[in-house]
Amino acid sequence: CDRRQRQMCIRDSLRVVNLKAGDYYFRDKTEHSTLVFLLSGELELSMGYTINQKVVGGQMYLIPAGESYCSKTKTDTTVFYSLFDWEMPLCNKFAITQLVKYKQNDCTDTDKTRLCLLRLHKVLKLEIESAIETLNTGLGCIHYQKLKRDIIFMELRGLYGKEQLAALFSPILGIDNDFKVKVLSAYTQAETVKELMDMLHMSPTTFKRKFYQSFGTSAKHWLIQKKKERIFHDLIFTCLLYTSPSPRDRSV
Repeated sequence: CDRRQRQMCIRDSLRVVNLKAGDYYFRDKTEHSTLVFLLSGELELSMGYTINQKVVGGQMYLIPAGESYCSKTKTDTTVFYSLFDWEMPLCNKFAITQLVKYKQNDCTDTDKTRLCLLRLHKVLKLEIESAIETLNTGLGCIHYQKLKRDIIFMELRGLYGKEQLAALFSPILGIDNDFKVKVLSAYTQAETVKELMDMLHMSPTTFKRKFYQSFGTSAKHWLIQKKKERIFHDLIFTCLLYTSPSPRDRSV
């Protein structure tokens, strides 16, 4: 798919999962960015340097493309997922990429160990519950899912301030979003900055300039931090293997 068609090509872009208390779930390197809406229940989420952060029913958060995460449900929990790519518009006149100018010092900037959570507006919650009822009837074609996802994103734009949305989408916002998404999708396959540059087919000068503009730090420092995060994540997953039933790999 080309860029204009890519949103249409995400299969099963809306998903609902009902989890039992005590379930563990692990996902390695998500393919698409995902908005997660916790409709009911409670879980603890670990992703990057975020370790066992509590998320309760009525909250939503973002999982960026390329991230790995694991979670444990504390109670029976219902989770709704909306998969998207960074070109996804919030409405016909405002795209996610435009939020970068509203990005301020939020939880993800001041404390790298905390996940940015937003309360789920009651109107948005009703929209999601309506979508779930329809999906449960078997009407889950890609056209219906795209339409409902467009409505959900339009409601995000109308029900929340731009600063709130910028905080929520902060991990995927940058001056050059296309470059940032490519880095997030490729970095786990690169051991060095040079390997990452070669994978993206860019000259050192252009790569370093774009990287600093998008991530606010050098590629070398960023890769070191990401490797530390993966070590933390691997340690958590190893502990889960020895202290609980086998965690299951989820598709989101």
